[in-house]
Amino acid sequence: MTLDTEEPAPPKKNDLADAHTQGREGLIRAFALSLLLSLPRAVLILARFDRGLLSVDGLAAQVALQAFLESFLVTLPVGFLVIHFASRFWRPGRRWMSAALVLLVFLLGFQFLTFQFPASALFDPGWQTRSAVFAQVGLGVCALGAALITFPGFRLPLLALLGFVGFGLLSGSALFYLTSHRPSAAWPEKPSFILISLDTLRPDRLESYGYTRPTSPNIDKFFAESWKFDRAFAPQPFTLTSHATMLTGLEPSAHGVSQEHSLSSNVPTLASEMRAAGYATMAIVDGCTFMDQRFGYARGFEIYRQVVQNAESKIEQVDELLTAVGDRPFLLFLHCYDSHSDFHQLPYEANPNHMDQLVRDYTGEFRGCSPDGSSCASRYLQELNQRGGVLPAEAAAWISDCYDAGIATMDEDMGELFRILEESGRLENTVVLLTSDHGEEFYEHGQSLHGQHFVENLQVPLLVRTPDSDARTVQTLTGLIDLAPSILEMAGLEPTMSGDHPSEARSFLPWVQNEASDENPLLEQRKYLVSESGESVRGIRTGSTALVRSVRGWQLFDMESDPKQLRDLSELEEYSELRAELNGYLKESEERMRNRIAGRGTDQNRTSINEAEREQLEALGYLGDDETVQ
Repeated sequence: MTLDTEEPAPPKKNDLADAHTQGREGLIRAFALSLLLSLPRAVLILARFDRGLLSVDGLAAQVALQAFLESFLVTLPVGFLVIHFASRFWRPGRRWMSAALVLLVFLLGFQFLTFQFPASALFDPGWQTRSAVFAQVGLGVCALGAALITFPGFRLPLLALLGFVGFGLLSGSALFYLTSHRPSAAWPEKPSFILISLDTLRPDRLESYGYTRPTSPNIDKFFAESWKFDRAFAPQPFTLTSHATMLTGLEPSAHGVSQEHSLSSNVPTLASEMRAAGYATMAIVDGCTFMDQRFGYARGFEIYRQVVQNAESKIEQVDELLTAVGDRPFLLFLHCYDSHSDFHQLPYEANPNHMDQLVRDYTGEFRGCSPDGSSCASRYLQELNQRGGVLPAEAAAWISDCYDAGIATMDEDMGELFRILEESGRLENTVVLLTSDHGEEFYEHGQSLHGQHFVENLQVPLLVRTPDSDARTVQTLTGLIDLAPSILEMAGLEPTMSGDHPSEARSFLPWVQNEASDENPLLEQRKYLVSESGESVRGIRTGSTALVRSVRGWQLFDMESDPKQLRDLSELEEYSELRAELNGYLKESEERMRNRIAGRGTDQNRTSINEAEREQLEALGYLGDDETVQ
């Protein structure tokens, strides 16, 4: 028995042509939809930059192009699928289904265009201003156009469809450019900030500051296109008070933080100001005594985490926090203690490979401890300072090499942080600042560690990389006191800690902008920089001279011919006029300081340190020094 089989009829030529036409039209519609959902996002990003659409280059173009490509590659296949299924299931009697689809695409498209999905607090235009409302309306028109394209009954010839898309893009671009709020800086409206403090880091031990040994390849590479401040100074060579100045923009006599007093509750901090402005505020700092929350450092930080481990462990937690904060603008304060002197066998610790690379052959007797082994490292070095003893030159060179190795180890860890920032894309809208709280001395002036107020202890590195910074060296006198107002100005906020006195806090942005100008009045505003300690002035700086108070009294140095402060000029007759000028300023500064201290009264919160902490402070020379000098 045979079965008759009937072969299916081949598709008609007209059916194939219709399918081909529908597929081509679907692709064209998907392309148009993708453009309507991608280009406006890129335009909105460009509108957030100062240069807008008139000069599409640099950072603005980079961020906008990346956003456009990512958006286009996502919306093109998704749009094609939506249009394909809409055309398959569309029937004249089911128009309510098409209307629901159009409404859904409009809502999702509007969320996408306004950076609500996926969320981005940085580029969301918001509703706060008239410009923002107009921008939202323009984005809504684009979202509606994208939604109508998915409606199968919305038939348009090819040229009309492309014309509609072109008109929408041009009118939308003009609307966004004219109505979107644009800040004055050449970076996003709310850039994020990472403030890195590498404790006890001398600038002259970094290759970018002229050092010839390979201590900082990662730092130098990352900050190759940045502002490098050649005359940045700490207010004191003390972790506790210098960081208080860094985070408040106040001189030590103004913020009043000491071993016995924490920050007054009515003193605003950089973190509290930025948190009030909507920033996520985070800090990962070392577990040392001098960074403890009880001194007031944590004020304004949503997260203030003390980590006992080294920089490598801290950076792992930084990565954690940056993932958690998402697109919200943030202030991150990172403090690493790795190059600070230690209390164990060696004065400075480092990875073995860096010790092998940077510590030269040493055959001396000193190996980190006293001859009888009763004290080691920082404790023993401070004992030598107290009794006026010094290490032999060979031993001093050896511990200096160990210090270099410690910097190289920390630099390697910094390289991991920089890799995270680069791979995450955060550098497109993040300002990164690197500095230190003080330096370190190796018997340049008869002592080790950092108990004196000479240049090797007070001068600090200051490197600032912004989304559009260029390689620039800034010679204007500045200091840690200027960090808080500078960050606030870069964030578009009003600095609250600036004053009328020459040595008080100033944003360094005007100095950077005017550095190359022949007529820069701002250079004269910062004529002096004062170093304070206890209730006395310990150092005065001008652009070319320094007055330093030590156990020998006041010493005067010409910083142009004698940058290491080795030749005292205070007794020379030709400097008598300058000496008189500085003495006048000295009296004025000390009077201002006494008034500040008296004005604080009982408003300040008292704190205390335990016996173990006191011993640690004494081992570093932080206690008892003022009494010796005075």
